[in-house]
Amino acid sequence: MIIGGLSANLTAGISNQGTLDVKQVAAHFYYDSIDANHFIADASIDSLPSNSSASASVTWTDPVPGTHNIIVVLSAADGHDLGNNKYEHSFTIKAPLNKVVMIDGSHNNENSKQDTGTYKDNFKLFTTLMKQQGYTVAENSSPLTEQVLKNVSVLVVTHPATAYSASEISEINNFVKNGGSLLLTEKSNFGASNQNINSILSGVGSRILVNNDGIFDETHDGNFWGTPLTANYAVRLHPTAQT
Repeated sequence: MIIGGLSANLTAGISNQGTLDVKQVAAHFYYDSIDANHFIADASIDSLPSNSSASASVTWTDPVPGTHNIIVVLSAADGHDLGNNKYEHSFTIKAPLNKVVMIDGSHNNENSKQDTGTYKDNFKLFTTLMKQQGYTVAENSSPLTEQVLKNVSVLVVTHPATAYSASEISEINNFVKNGGSLLLTEKSNFGASNQNINSILSGVGSRILVNNDGIFDETHDGNFWGTPLTANYAVRLHPTAQT
């Protein structure tokens, strides 16, 4: 899926079905019309022997929302006349939602780019999925203030290494009261406190609290490589969280 305003990779398959080898082939990409105002980019193929195929890829840096025809036209700098080779394909470029999902990393939150542990920068799949739906994804490393939360639609807070300050919790509460969405995630208590998020929960008026305990699925289909009662580090990462 292509989202308006977000760079997208375009790839065209090129085949030489003639009897002559062709060199220095250029694939010219346009949308809707073959002119300078609708030019996307060029891709080069050094050599395209007879009865062979290759791929030509470009990046459309600023796709325009709406339904458009992507046009690819070939030329060769080696003197060969490639004839009429224009190819067109219709695409619908989705308009961006103009909603910002902000991942907070100001407290070295797990999976963020500020994470000091082994799960650092582990939001790649999440970021890709959100962008594919038209969201803008950003990550924050500064203390939460009204200015930081300005224009944010969804605030994502994962397991924080340290507790949020009273002023930050107040700003989060105001953010939620003004219509913002808040996504909180936590983890087990193995080797670290998992209760730093409780002050945020209570600060926004929630009666949900994170307990300092764990729940284990000991069945064959549970999320463990081995028996958690006898083996540390037996937990298995859920497939959707992997990158």
